[in-house]
Amino acid sequence: MKRKRGPLEIARDLLEVAKYGARPTALVYGANLNFNVIKKYLQELLDSDLISVDEIPHNGNMTRLYTTTERGLAFMDSVSRTLDLYRGTPPAGAPLSLSRIY
Repeated sequence: MKRKRGPLEIARDLLEVAKYGARPTALVYGANLNFNVIKKYLQELLDSDLISVDEIPHNGNMTRLYTTTERGLAFMDSVSRTLDLYRGTPPAGAPLSLSRIY
């Protein structure tokens, strides 16, 4: 059974989906969350300047497009590296540690 994601993993997943711009529905499906949960996290990400939002025309209506900011990209990278260390997974390109062999 898969374990539940923590708040940092959820934030990282949302930032990953929004990296090139995503509408709310794409965030819901891409991060595998529901709209109520997404709303809470989006507000925190917006308040922290990790994600930005723009109103864009779509099919004759205005819709929101969420995009990960530069600060959000740095945060996403930091969280990924921290989680890799926590889980014991060496980062890509990292030299093999002798402590992992013995």
